[in-house]
Amino acid sequence: MHSFVTRAASIDIGTNTFRMLIADISPAGVLTPLRCERIITRLGEGFHTGGTLCEPACRRSLKALDAFMHIIKAYRISHVHAAATSVVREAINGRDFCISVARQTGIAVKVFSGSEEARLTLAGVVTSVQAGDLCLIVDIGGGSTELILSQNGLPLHTASIRLGVVHLSEELLRSDPPSQPELLSLQSRISSLFDAAIARDFSPAIPPLSHSAARLIGTAGSITTLAAIDQALEQYDPRTITNYRLSRKSINALFDRLAAMKRNERTTVAGLEEGREDLIIPGAAILLHLMIRFGFEVITVSDGGLLEGILIDAHGPQRIP
Repeated sequence: MHSFVTRAASIDIGTNTFRMLIADISPAGVLTPLRCERIITRLGEGFHTGGTLCEPACRRSLKALDAFMHIIKAYRISHVHAAATSVVREAINGRDFCISVARQTGIAVKVFSGSEEARLTLAGVVTSVQAGDLCLIVDIGGGSTELILSQNGLPLHTASIRLGVVHLSEELLRSDPPSQPELLSLQSRISSLFDAAIARDFSPAIPPLSHSAARLIGTAGSITTLAAIDQALEQYDPRTITNYRLSRKSINALFDRLAAMKRNERTTVAGLEEGREDLIIPGAAILLHLMIRFGFEVITVSDGGLLEGILIDAHGPQRIP
């Protein structure tokens, strides 16, 4: 490793999944990934009932961060950037959780706002996918869904919507498989919250995206998992996920197929990561609503996102606008 290259680690403390990236960053802000890890902790388990992070979920999460730090120390890295998103910023005891993380692991956690999360997600996505002139980027997470409308790689408008797959699954999908009334309730909730956020956060001056050359790009676990299932991947491979084009027709067929299965039957589906058996249904429903709402027939998938954006922002030649 040359002396002018910075080696650093980023950690994404999500509502469902904790992810870590170790990479070398050149002075020009070019990333060379060295190691990626992900652990499903379901930190947001039960959050919708009381607005707090429950003790078992916190213990699982601290154990995952300990495992990350063990790897980071083996790489002799001094620059560690950890970001917490939706559920930690909303939880009553979110600050207490961050204090516990610092005490037990030595990791200083920064709690991102929805707009900051969106800004850095955009920066990470464009490292792996050509955004084009006008694009809409969607990140469907465990606690919220982020939308970023960008032009020439710069954010025009962002929206953080309280539509997270963990909360939706726990609150609305109680039957196994989900009943038809539950699926209708899910779609109704998505429609009302999504459309309210669009009206509030997106400028009415923006032309209809379906009538433009805009491109739809998706990142994060729900969308990358749908891409993996569509390819029937036995083992997840970022190289076959990034730039994969997923059609609305395929997503609709996957939604119908998975929603008709029992949870234990979904564990046998190639490409479906263990721990996402219940979450893939609201994830697919959110994505379908978005594509119909804006008139997109295809989404381009990116494995890159927030983790890459954090490192570029911290160690690139200039701060991301």
